Amino acid sequence: MDGRAVADWGQAIRQSPIPMLLIDLSTLVVVEANAAALDLLNRREGHRVELDGRLKIDESYADVLDLLASGRLEGFDTSLPSS
Repeated sequence: MDGRAVADWGQAIRQSPIPMLLIDLSTLVVVEANAAALDLLNRREGHRVELDGRLKIDESYADVLDLLASGRLEGFDTSLPSS
């Protein structure tokens, strides 16, 4: 994905009222997240979560992310397990 596409998607994600993440499907690194998504992650983790290049999607989602990367799936949603 080129830099402009990431910037355009990033802007759309930041403006969304529902929790959203932009994920690099090859590395599973979260590239962008909006305030609603970070708030959910902060509450789950019990501390502030930063987008610092180390926030990754769990490997348990690898199969569904492969479907996204192949184009066979356009998106998915999930919930955070309660702790």
